[in-house]
Amino acid sequence: VKDEVNIVDFVGVQVLRVFYPQAYTIIQDKSNMLAGSTDDREDRKLQEAFYQELERQVPKNNIENFKKLMSRLFPRYAQLISNGMGYGSQWTNEWIKHRKVCSKEYFSLYFTLEIPESGISLPEMMAIISLADEPEAIKTKLRSFIEDDKKSHKKTYKSFLSELEYFTEDVFPKEKIKPFLQAMYDLSDDVAPDDHYREFMDIGIDMSMLRISYKLLKRFDSEEERFQILQSIFQNSTALSLIVREASLIHSKEEKGKENIVNTQQSNQLISIALERIRTWKNAGKLCSLNDFASVMCRWKEWSSESEVKEYASNLITSDKGLINFLTGLLSVTMSHSMGDSVTRKTYRVPRRYVQDFIHESQLATLVGRAKCLLDENDKVSGRQKIALTAFVDEMENPDKYRD
Repeated sequence: VKDEVNIVDFVGVQVLRVFYPQAYTIIQDKSNMLAGSTDDREDRKLQEAFYQELERQVPKNNIENFKKLMSRLFPRYAQLISNGMGYGSQWTNEWIKHRKVCSKEYFSLYFTLEIPESGISLPEMMAIISLADEPEAIKTKLRSFIEDDKKSHKKTYKSFLSELEYFTEDVFPKEKIKPFLQAMYDLSDDVAPDDHYREFMDIGIDMSMLRISYKLLKRFDSEEERFQILQSIFQNSTALSLIVREASLIHSKEEKGKENIVNTQQSNQLISIALERIRTWKNAGKLCSLNDFASVMCRWKEWSSESEVKEYASNLITSDKGLINFLTGLLSVTMSHSMGDSVTRKTYRVPRRYVQDFIHESQLATLVGRAKCLLDENDKVSGRQKIALTAFVDEMENPDKYRD
């Protein structure tokens, strides 16, 4: 782990291990009491009791040295025992970037001495950033993460994006931003469906990409610079979903009067480009193949007209293949975790309100019958398609079971 840890913190943790072994044994399993900012505090009385128990493991003649070392390693400890200055969540990014033991993300690394299987090492991250302005090289690297996730059900690409976020503010060279974003957008349609990556109380893979985009674009001072980059990406990208989501997010911020990366006129221009791209994909017969089909359809209806979208959907579902693609595209997942659950529970749905947004009411009963026939013909549907058709039939036949 020599390239993965902060060398000063690593030495400090080893000092704990050698000179305070009993305290070290307790510390290594208590990230919730030690890692993170002072904003993340557990109940103060519980934390005080934990620290007192910890200090009882140390000989009295050495307690001051122990406190100094712990205060150097863990700001939460330092703040509580001294009632001094706290270190709020604004410090978190800095700690993560420097791989400090007080960060929740790297705490366990100092004790297990193992990099998580889906983790991205620091040398690898720096090597990837160095490739950012080489279009084919960076695409090859990002594609390897995406394909690896599909084959092995890992979450390497999500881990990479989460890690990259801490390098966007200063480490990522400004001249490499546009080519990297172009590559990320170009590959966005190849990413596994969002439910492959999401966990309970977690943001989706699409939002991870949008956060990277936002933070990198904010490095440019003027709205015009940011707009020119986005306009070029929108016009030249070989993908669609992330373009539509970006345009929608920017427009939403504009409507709510929130801080934005472009102005109102530029936001409207980006929507026009995104709408044109949707129609191009529709004419090419590629729209229904998108993992983010439902979101794209909603934005198309919002930016255009209901009649245009319904005409497309009506034509699409005339064939069995079109109906399967349509319902699979509307498949959504909700995450829940109750007290009795050992893992996150996923519930798949094809919400009735989604179907009604794009299909005339008179067609619904016919679609249920056709979906049942397709399910009976096992050779026609499998995997995600079967889940979608089953969810659609259940939703339509048991309306009281689902309350939107």
